[in-house]
Amino acid sequence: MKPKVGLLPLYLKLYDDTMPEIRSAFSGMLNGIVARLTKFGIEVHRANVCRVRDEFATAIAQFEESDVDLIVTVHLAYSPSLESAELLAATQLPLLMMDTTLDARFPQSVDPMRLMYNHGIHGVQDLASVLRRLGKKFEIVAGHCEDERLFERTSVHARGALAAKCLRTTKALRIGETFHGMGDFAVDDNLLREKLGISVDQIGIEPLENRCATISKASIAEEYERDCEQYEITASEDTHKRSISVGLGLRKLINDGGYNALSLNFLAFNDPEIGRAHV
Repeated sequence: MKPKVGLLPLYLKLYDDTMPEIRSAFSGMLNGIVARLTKFGIEVHRANVCRVRDEFATAIAQFEESDVDLIVTVHLAYSPSLESAELLAATQLPLLMMDTTLDARFPQSVDPMRLMYNHGIHGVQDLASVLRRLGKKFEIVAGHCEDERLFERTSVHARGALAAKCLRTTKALRIGETFHGMGDFAVDDNLLREKLGISVDQIGIEPLENRCATISKASIAEEYERDCEQYEITASEDTHKRSISVGLGLRKLINDGGYNALSLNFLAFNDPEIGRAHV
């Protein structure tokens, strides 16, 4: 699974009104950011450069519709926080602020005009302060826009956001009841749903037996041949094929129900003949 990020470039409308030629200098920087994020295995949904509230609202709505895992902001210049802060605070999408610059160095000898291309940090400071007041959590990564370490850190946050979303949308299948008396890692199903968003469906052995009945002998034979090619088999052919029948039935049960987590209580498997009739 690839993490999906919404890349949100922030800018100032005043600059477009008074110095429209400046903005084109950031095209290469944005293209490079997308390319480097892609290199780290991230799917990037890039918004148009945003300057005023309506533009931010459109971009964030597009991110939500695309179901991105993380919004990554990039300040191309100073951008007044009140144009975007409330919208970013209101979305349920997690937020990462990428604090980066077009130039890698800024010594005393530099042309003062380069300030126009390297002062996004002022927008980062403004937005971060207001987001804290609004109670919106966020993270920051900083570095030059060509520094691989910047994108490595960003990718870690993106994968963490994806993992968190997967956890909150987990649909778990449990075959059999919880083991009576075992409490060291037992968590009430209602608590899992309320605190972590994990739903649990508990079933008996019958639905699995029904799925086993739909597995063809040809499918079992194909799986058996693949196993024999890849592994040294010590079980009898009958036992092996019965195991395959149950395994394929379980896969079908999982796929049909859209489950992405599984728990089994061995005490539920009390029929020694399960899988035999379908081999």
